[in-house]
Amino acid sequence: MVIEMINEAITLPDQCFEVSLPKGEDCLWITVGNISVYIKRTDEGVVVDLFPLGQETGTSMATTYAFFQEAEISIEEERSYDENVEQ
Repeated sequence: MVIEMINEAITLPDQCFEVSLPKGEDCLWITVGNISVYIKRTDEGVVVDLFPLGQETGTSMATTYAFFQEAEISIEEERSYDENVEQ
């Protein structure tokens, strides 16, 4: 699974790469230095938890989330703004 995701990754100009969570998969772990990043898809959006490496079953150091509906509203607002600027 990981190899498939890396093969499908898109290299971005700033030496980063993008991975889309495959359909049917609800979570992804990423290691960045000594931090484990846990990304989980929920029915309403995405939750991201950060853990010290090796302590992934403990309490997270930080957590954030975003709702799919809020992202859609932001995209619509940006499109509306862009249309007004072009006129």
